[in-house]
Amino acid sequence: MLKEIWFIILFLFLTACYQTNEISTVDKNANNMKNMDSSSSLRNDTTQKIFDWREAVHTFTIENFNSKGHDTLSISLPDEWGAITTQYEGAYTIVNEQGERIGEWSIVGQSPDQPDGFLPNHIESEEKEAIQTKLGKGHIYQLELSLSDPETNESSSLYMVYVLIPIANMDQSYNFFIEFPSRQAAKHYMEVIKDLLQ
Repeated sequence: MLKEIWFIILFLFLTACYQTNEISTVDKNANNMKNMDSSSSLRNDTTQKIFDWREAVHTFTIENFNSKGHDTLSISLPDEWGAITTQYEGAYTIVNEQGERIGEWSIVGQSPDQPDGFLPNHIESEEKEAIQTKLGKGHIYQLELSLSDPETNESSSLYMVYVLIPIANMDQSYNFFIEFPSRQAAKHYMEVIKDLLQ
């Protein structure tokens, strides 16, 4: 009888320890997710995620919340780019012909210090220009980000054209960005994206 009682006590103790350990692991993962910033996740997606080019479309549709009737608009991409739907409604991953992620179309939040919409972290240089688009007035940015690899601690630069178009009566903005490898390509991508949106 005494052995059975000790066995039950030991079983309950081990069960409690396992559950406590499991909860602390989940909490740790949640904290890690909170500490991730947008630019580091951009970098990881760019270098690791490969999409099936056959799933990409060259024209995608979005709801224009800045129009009275919330009209549907089509955005046509260049032939060498494609859009792949994501798990979020109205959001697309932009890929090149190799299926590599080069950008994104989505809706982002706003804050009092960034009324046009959130910009990525680790901005080294920024050029901002007002732009009139078929979705309304916004801004187009030419950004250089300074990123560091957490494993090697080596730093590198990431360049992007980044568009924010505020949505009227909502604390959100349309966001469209394309990443590219060198500063010299910025002018070309600025013109391509302006053509897409105007």
